[in-house]
Amino acid sequence: MQNKITLEIEPTGQIVAKFSGPHSERVQQLFNGTRIPTPWTFSGVREVEHFGAKVITAIRVKNPGVEVNWSDERCEQFTAFKFLQLAKVGR
Repeated sequence: MQNKITLEIEPTGQIVAKFSGPHSERVQQLFNGTRIPTPWTFSGVREVEHFGAKVITAIRVKNPGVEVNWSDERCEQFTAFKFLQLAKVGR
């Protein structure tokens, strides 16, 4: 089984990394979970595609030999984030 990192978008816009594969046990020991926040968020980002490419490239560089991808649900996750942002503005 190969080490993998799957990037997910929280409803707050925070990007989290979900670890799977052999290294997930070590991540679990260190962080008490296999999902850890990254320093990036979509909050306030104007160029979404460019920013997403920048984030995944940075994580790939720091994790050589590990498969890094966005979640298959990234579109739905981003939509949930945008909906929450619009709901806050509408108050």
